[in-house]
Amino acid sequence: MARKKPVAFVGDSKDRLRDFPLDAKREAGFQIDKIQSGDQPDDFRPMPSVGSGVMEILLPPFHNTLRLFSKRLVPRLNASHN
Repeated sequence: MARKKPVAFVGDSKDRLRDFPLDAKREAGFQIDKIQSGDQPDDFRPMPSVGSGVMEILLPPFHNTLRLFSKRLVPRLNASHN
């Protein structure tokens, strides 16, 4: 089994993630786990205007209110929330 990339939360993003509704926290955790394992999240958009390798991870059914941004870096994953 390959090692998972560690997650580095930016600013207060970890605290803000904790404030998500329970279903959204579970979905966010699942999607972060996929990225850590080297897979793509289920629903995302590249965000080249923000930076190279940055993606917006959409969390159904919360697309309009909750977003998770990720930048794929070796050897870690940076996560922030908007």
